[in-house]
Amino acid sequence: MQKSAGEKPSNDLDSSFIDDISSILSSLGSLMRTSSPSSIIGTQTLAVQHFAGILPTLAQFFDSETLAENVISFVDSIGTPKGKMIIWRLLLLNQVVTSSTFSSPASRSLLLPNIVRWIKPSLGKFEEHLHCQPKDPQTTRDNARVSWIEGLRLSTGVVAAMLDVVQEALVDPTINKNRSLLAQEHDNLEYLLGLLPRLLDSYREMQNFANLEAVERQRSQASVASISPNVFPSTYPLSLLSYPASQARRLNTGSNKTEHQEQSETWPSLQAGVGEVAAIFITLILLSPRKIFVNWLESTLEIEGKDTFARQLGQLFRVAQSIVEEEAFPSDWLNMTALAHRAVMQLAESVADILVSEFIPPPSSSFSFNTALWRDFFGMLLKLVASPQLLIENFSPQKR
Repeated sequence: MQKSAGEKPSNDLDSSFIDDISSILSSLGSLMRTSSPSSIIGTQTLAVQHFAGILPTLAQFFDSETLAENVISFVDSIGTPKGKMIIWRLLLLNQVVTSSTFSSPASRSLLLPNIVRWIKPSLGKFEEHLHCQPKDPQTTRDNARVSWIEGLRLSTGVVAAMLDVVQEALVDPTINKNRSLLAQEHDNLEYLLGLLPRLLDSYREMQNFANLEAVERQRSQASVASISPNVFPSTYPLSLLSYPASQARRLNTGSNKTEHQEQSETWPSLQAGVGEVAAIFITLILLSPRKIFVNWLESTLEIEGKDTFARQLGQLFRVAQSIVEEEAFPSDWLNMTALAHRAVMQLAESVADILVSEFIPPPSSSFSFNTALWRDFFGMLLKLVASPQLLIENFSPQKR
């Protein structure tokens, strides 16, 4: 069928339509960069909350790489978020990671480094002097702490979602047969390893009693204890407190408490967040081939310098020891404890060579021997080999 003389070819229509969509996305980016009037924040919040909803539609008109570039452009246009905008941006990132946009190797290689860059400021220790003024009342300080912990929990959810996709890619036969795609996934792992120092700080921050006290004082949705904790949350508001596993099981089943159980009952805590960071730590160590992990250690040493690197290694060993000592998971969680022991053994094997080559000084400089670092290393190693979880002779037949 021939087109009439004035009829526009279909590909021209498609091209014009795509140009119009691109123009709208560009205008949306300009909107996000606008700072006045102050009421514009409401419109910007709505844009961030609903941007992920248009990704399936945009995928019909853009290839995966172009779509990833549009996502990167939009999130960058948000700038440095403040207040609740931090939460909405993290929720947007979680939606992006769990969408088909992130499932393509080509788009993932573009998105993952940027997502790591975006979430890094939301991980780590809470620095009160950066969020509060000296004369701020306790309520303001508590709100700042609770907001930080909420962002920390949502950030770990984003990291877990990325690790899940990368793990599936690493066992995909198609990717394993393609050297270029496999190298690309190893690059993705290296980017994720770059979050490890912040994750170590996050682990210790989740154990900080000051955060628990702030959550309990705030009396908001965050302080309502969840019987079944929302692991790696992707929605907001969220409950930060949860009961210990044994107590949660009793509450779920509605069983009556014995006198012994009443005496041993504990208050809700932030333990779910500790377990989440520990699970990410274990997964990162187990997923990383030894060569990649050692390369990351060596590049960190070169960039950070010997003293900073030694402090990071010491914290790495202390967190690993804490996990082996069952501070993150109950002792009866067989799968998690088995994976934790395997990860710590793999960590010790990977770190041993760099410890010997970089942290054993010559006899003439014995005064510079880093006793604290080696104490942390051997403390981790001894806790591992002396762990009750390795006493096979004490296992039940089912556990064997």
